Amino acid sequence: MSMGKRIFISIISILMVVCVALIGWFLYIKFYAPEKLIENTYEVGLQTTDDDTRSFIEVSYYSNENQNGLECLDIKFNYLLDENQTAFASQGIQIIANDEDDVIDWGYYIDEDSQFTSSSQGHWYDFANKVTNYGFFGSYDVDEETASIINYASVNDYEDTTISSNPITDDSTFKIQLGEDLYLMKFKGTSDQYYSDANLYGSEYAGANWLGNRVYYDYYYYNNIYAFAYKIYQGLQSIQNGTSSSVIFEFGDMFNYYIYEDGQYTDTAIEDSTSVIANMKSYYSMLVHKSADGVQKASDSLFNCVNGNPTYNTTGDYTGDVYFTGREVVECDIFDFNLVEMSEDACALKLTEEFLNKNLKNKDAICLSIKIDKEILKQKGIDYFVFATDSGLENFTIFECYQIELVNGEIVRTEVVV
Repeated sequence: MSMGKRIFISIISILMVVCVALIGWFLYIKFYAPEKLIENTYEVGLQTTDDDTRSFIEVSYYSNENQNGLECLDIKFNYLLDENQTAFASQGIQIIANDEDDVIDWGYYIDEDSQFTSSSQGHWYDFANKVTNYGFFGSYDVDEETASIINYASVNDYEDTTISSNPITDDSTFKIQLGEDLYLMKFKGTSDQYYSDANLYGSEYAGANWLGNRVYYDYYYYNNIYAFAYKIYQGLQSIQNGTSSSVIFEFGDMFNYYIYEDGQYTDTAIEDSTSVIANMKSYYSMLVHKSADGVQKASDSLFNCVNGNPTYNTTGDYTGDVYFTGREVVECDIFDFNLVEMSEDACALKLTEEFLNKNLKNKDAICLSIKIDKEILKQKGIDYFVFATDSGLENFTIFECYQIELVNGEIVRTEVVV
């Protein structure tokens, strides 16, 4: 047999083996392999105005797995500004770690004033079984030692960022279009069961009980913004980093619905909201962005703001922030100021003529990043400083101003208000 025929037969044999292997693999997948979890995404029902289209809810989550910023969860509600559907309003919350090493820590707290006796689970006191059932309401919340909660609101999609003067509460409402109808959505405020347990002899919440009485405790959480945020946070843990798409999250049963009829919304919630929730199926999708990075600058956030600061930036790269479009960030330190003596241990700071002559001509094209090293001032016997009324800073836009000093051997940075 010639060499060519042997090569041809070898190639055919290899292809046949590959084909058999592939067929076997597909048969295994079809009949024996466990089901693969497929990310549930599809074309969603979007809110629409005259010239804009948006998801009702947008979520951005920076998990900070890479330890290069702050863990940050943004939840943004886009709802109709009015019944004419001419524009959107937006409101939301930002839950952000206090420090790079902190993680958002959720807990469940019990509202001790909410104790009540309940037969909802069929456990009720009777003389034969000596059983009593107690219920307690509570809520999920974020540990303030690890994270902060900031409320934002905007009518121009956070081109102008403001802290909300009317933060989301149980009474907050959202106007939304479902199919051909308009509704107000409002957190139920009522609760779903969290868990139950049983003990003998009562508890600090249940009060005194007869010896041997079997006591059941049912714990409930309020359907409010914090329970909503907690559920989203838990769900985001199973979503892959790098996700930037619509993800289904069924949140409809956490709300009451009030239909818009005859020029007004009904006073009472729709008792049977099954059909409303069914119409919301496509609106359960949230536009989700998840990153392994931590949030590092204001423009990373859905609100263009981090911890209430629209100029937050730890990267040194300011080009991504709208605030700095067309501007250069110029750093200045204590040596760019003259020290005007006010008292034996205090001074006022004024920019030097040299600094002003160098930068004043281009003042509209720069922002100042001002660093005051207090250790240098202390070496001069100065413990306190202020900026003079004619400091020269009034000519510039200030990006940031901060002082650094040694505290217990560590450099501590503190923001300074100019």
